[in-house]
Amino acid sequence: MVAEHPRDRILFVLSQPYFSACTDDLERALATARDAQVSIVAAGVAANPRLAGWQLPANARLQDRLGGTRGALNVRIASALLNAGLTDHAAMHRYLTRSLAKAPSLTVYARSRLSDAAVSAFIRTHHAQDSTVSRTGLLRQLRDAGMACEQNRFAAIHAATVGGTS
Repeated sequence: MVAEHPRDRILFVLSQPYFSACTDDLERALATARDAQVSIVAAGVAANPRLAGWQLPANARLQDRLGGTRGALNVRIASALLNAGLTDHAAMHRYLTRSLAKAPSLTVYARSRLSDAAVSAFIRTHHAQDSTVSRTGLLRQLRDAGMACEQNRFAAIHAATVGGTS
């Protein structure tokens, strides 16, 4: 892509797993960049010495300002950059550096991890009390009670316990 468009502005928006999977391809492509302006948004990815010149500063602390889930954070960062009218790599870098300087520290939750059986018991108990509560609502109740369960794991246990995908 970069070789075919050596003078274009290119913004790569990559998750950590995808960044890792295509690092070699990115390095080869950027070796041909010549006059292209290339930037990489990849929150949660450590600076890669071979790609550092193209990586923009980004991490989960930006979620407080941009909202949404961490899974969608890279897209929200790209959207914020474009909505701010930023297309120059240096301007994007300054914008994100300033945003990170103002961003609060990440909240660290001290929650107790539960076994699948304990999560299922929690779901059964709370579902019996209010069968209209959504899966998301139950997960929020569990977390507010100081217990931990990853969202996808909770969804699978919920489906196995009460069925449905609510």
